[in-house]
Amino acid sequence: MFETIAFGFVEDMYVTVHRAERVAEKDWAAFVAHVEAAEAIPRMLVIAGPGKLDPEQRHFVRGAYDRFNMRIGVLADSRLARGILTALNWFGVEAKAFQAHDLDGALSYLGRDVLRAKAVAALATCMGPGWLEKTA
Repeated sequence: MFETIAFGFVEDMYVTVHRAERVAEKDWAAFVAHVEAAEAIPRMLVIAGPGKLDPEQRHFVRGAYDRFNMRIGVLADSRLARGILTALNWFGVEAKAFQAHDLDGALSYLGRDVLRAKAVAALATCMGPGWLEKTA
Protein backbone atom coordinates (compact mmCIF):
# COMPACT_ATOMS: atom_id res chain seq x y z
CA MET A 1 0.00 0.00 0.00
CA PHE A 2 1.20 3.50 -0.78
CA GLU A 3 1.39 6.26 1.81
CA THR A 4 -0.29 9.14 0.00
CA ILE A 5 -2.63 7.50 -2.52
CA ALA A 6 -4.48 4.21 -2.87
CA PHE A 7 -5.86 2.92 -6.14
CA GLY A 8 -7.20 -0.13 -7.91
CA PHE A 9 -10.21 -1.73 -9.52
CA VAL A 10 -13.45 -2.76 -7.86
CA GLU A 11 -14.76 -4.84 -10.75
CA ASP A 12 -14.89 -2.35 -13.68
CA MET A 13 -14.75 0.77 -11.51
CA TYR A 14 -11.34 2.31 -10.83
CA VAL A 15 -11.09 3.71 -7.30
CA THR A 16 -8.56 6.34 -6.26
CA VAL A 17 -8.15 7.61 -2.70
CA HIS A 18 -6.01 10.69 -2.08
CA ARG A 19 -4.82 10.44 1.51
CA ALA A 20 -2.42 13.34 1.87
CA GLU A 21 -1.95 17.02 1.12
CA ARG A 22 0.43 16.11 -1.70
CA VAL A 23 0.81 12.80 -3.51
CA ALA A 24 4.39 11.55 -3.12
CA GLU A 25 6.31 11.24 -6.39
CA LYS A 26 6.90 7.49 -6.00
CA ASP A 27 3.21 6.93 -5.24
CA TRP A 28 2.15 9.05 -8.23
CA ALA A 29 4.55 7.14 -10.50
CA ALA A 30 2.98 3.84 -9.38
CA PHE A 31 -0.51 5.24 -9.99
CA VAL A 32 0.47 6.44 -13.48
CA ALA A 33 1.98 3.06 -14.35
CA HIS A 34 -1.16 1.28 -13.15
CA VAL A 35 -3.48 3.52 -15.17
CA GLU A 36 -1.31 3.30 -18.27
CA ALA A 37 -1.32 -0.51 -18.07
CA ALA A 38 -5.12 -0.67 -17.93
CA GLU A 39 -6.98 -1.79 -21.02
CA ALA A 40 -10.14 0.07 -20.05
CA ILE A 41 -11.36 2.36 -17.29
CA PRO A 42 -15.03 3.07 -18.02
CA ARG A 43 -15.68 4.76 -14.70
CA MET A 44 -13.62 6.17 -11.86
CA LEU A 45 -14.51 6.91 -8.25
CA VAL A 46 -12.19 9.46 -6.65
CA ILE A 47 -12.10 10.15 -2.93
CA ALA A 48 -10.44 13.54 -2.81
CA GLY A 49 -8.32 14.04 0.26
CA PRO A 50 -7.04 17.22 1.86
CA GLY A 51 -4.80 18.20 -1.05
CA LYS A 52 -5.09 18.87 -4.73
CA LEU A 53 -3.34 17.73 -7.86
CA ASP A 54 -0.53 19.83 -9.29
CA PRO A 55 -0.71 20.98 -12.95
CA GLU A 56 1.28 18.00 -14.26
CA GLN A 57 -0.95 15.56 -12.39
CA ARG A 58 -4.10 17.29 -13.66
CA HIS A 59 -2.71 17.03 -17.20
CA PHE A 60 -2.21 13.29 -16.76
CA VAL A 61 -5.74 12.83 -15.44
CA ARG A 62 -7.16 14.79 -18.38
CA GLY A 63 -5.19 12.57 -20.76
CA ALA A 64 -6.48 9.44 -19.03
CA TYR A 65 -10.02 10.80 -19.31
CA ASP A 66 -9.52 11.38 -23.04
CA ARG A 67 -7.98 7.93 -23.55
CA PHE A 68 -10.65 5.99 -21.67
CA ASN A 69 -13.65 8.30 -22.12
CA MET A 70 -14.52 7.51 -18.53
CA ARG A 71 -17.24 8.83 -16.27
CA ILE A 72 -15.82 10.24 -13.02
CA GLY A 73 -17.52 10.58 -9.65
CA VAL A 74 -15.64 12.52 -6.98
CA LEU A 75 -16.32 12.52 -3.25
CA ALA A 76 -14.99 15.79 -1.82
CA ASP A 77 -15.70 18.03 1.15
CA SER A 78 -13.98 20.97 -0.51
CA ARG A 79 -16.30 23.40 -2.29
CA LEU A 80 -13.34 24.41 -4.43
CA ALA A 81 -12.87 20.81 -5.64
CA ARG A 82 -16.56 20.49 -6.41
CA GLY A 83 -16.49 23.83 -8.24
CA ILE A 84 -13.52 22.76 -10.35
CA LEU A 85 -15.40 19.64 -11.42
CA THR A 86 -18.41 21.72 -12.41
CA ALA A 87 -16.13 23.83 -14.59
CA LEU A 88 -14.60 20.71 -16.15
CA ASN A 89 -18.10 19.66 -17.21
CA TRP A 90 -18.29 22.84 -19.27
CA PHE A 91 -15.28 21.53 -21.21
CA GLY A 92 -16.81 18.13 -21.89
CA VAL A 93 -15.41 16.10 -19.02
CA GLU A 94 -18.10 13.75 -17.74
CA ALA A 95 -17.48 14.23 -14.02
CA LYS A 96 -19.64 15.05 -11.05
CA ALA A 97 -18.77 15.99 -7.49
CA PHE A 98 -20.53 14.68 -4.41
CA GLN A 99 -20.17 15.49 -0.74
CA ALA A 100 -17.61 13.22 0.89
CA HIS A 101 -20.26 11.17 2.68
CA ASP A 102 -22.42 10.59 -0.44
CA LEU A 103 -20.96 7.31 -1.67
CA ASP A 104 -24.42 6.14 -2.72
CA GLY A 105 -24.90 9.21 -4.92
CA ALA A 106 -21.52 8.76 -6.58
CA LEU A 107 -22.08 5.06 -7.20
CA SER A 108 -25.51 5.77 -8.66
CA TYR A 109 -24.01 8.41 -10.98
CA LEU A 110 -21.41 5.87 -12.08
CA GLY A 111 -24.12 3.26 -12.66
CA ARG A 112 -22.58 0.94 -10.09
CA ASP A 113 -25.00 0.96 -7.13
CA VAL A 114 -24.56 -2.81 -6.94
CA LEU A 115 -20.89 -2.37 -6.03
CA ARG A 116 -21.57 -0.57 -2.74
CA ALA A 117 -20.57 -3.48 -0.49
CA LYS A 118 -17.42 -4.20 -2.49
CA ALA A 119 -16.50 -0.51 -2.67
CA VAL A 120 -16.96 -0.06 1.08
CA ALA A 121 -14.85 -3.14 1.78
CA ALA A 122 -12.08 -1.85 -0.49
CA LEU A 123 -12.22 1.66 0.95
CA ALA A 124 -12.23 0.43 4.54
CA THR A 125 -8.68 -0.86 4.15
CA CYS A 126 -7.31 2.59 3.39
CA MET A 127 -9.71 5.03 5.08
CA GLY A 128 -10.40 3.55 8.52
CA PRO A 129 -13.60 2.90 10.47
CA GLY A 130 -14.53 6.59 10.97
CA TRP A 131 -15.27 6.88 7.26
CA LEU A 132 -17.52 3.82 7.37
CA GLU A 133 -19.63 5.35 10.15
CA LYS A 134 -20.20 8.51 8.08
CA THR A 135 -21.43 6.58 5.04
CA ALA A 136 -23.60 3.96 6.78
